[in-house]
Order: sequence, then C-alpha cells, then structure tokens
Amino acid sequence: MEERNGETPLFLDRSSRATRGKRMTKLLDDELEEDEMFWNQEALKEEENDDQYEEEEGGEVADEFDSDFNDDVSILRRSLNQIMML
Repeated sequence: MEERNGETPLFLDRSSRATRGKRMTKLLDDELEEDEMFWNQEALKEEENDDQYEEEEGGEVADEFDSDFNDDVSILRRSLNQIMML
C-alpha cells in the first residue's frame, strides 16, 4: 500500500461472523421464488391445442437496411481509425 502524507495504511482485523451472507442468501432465494412464480403463471403456459396460431406466409423475413447504411458505417470506421492514430 502507498503511504499518504507520511501515514501508514490502517488495516482492520475483522473476525469471522456467523451471520455473514445470510441476508444475501435470503434475497437470492426470494428472487428465485418470484422468478419461478412469474414464469409458471397460467397466462404464460403453452396450450396443448393451440390451433389458432398461424405462421406468417414466407417464414422469416430477411433484415432490411436503409440504402445509406453502409455509408454511415464507413464514416464511423474512418473516424475510429483516425482516433486510434492519435
């Protein structure tokens, strides 16, 4: 450790506590329980006979980009390269 203004660093000698981590463990357990309650609610469960669902025709649509998208990316790359050269 570094000395500041001629003072030596102060280290605290702490003994082990029997209650160390109990609150954190309780918080994590509570969070896990709340998470399970959320994901197991009736509204989120899959239906066995879900005949009403229809997939859109054509399946997945490819991503579409604006015509000037590559121009913006090129400008950003050049700017980053200039910054890196500094």
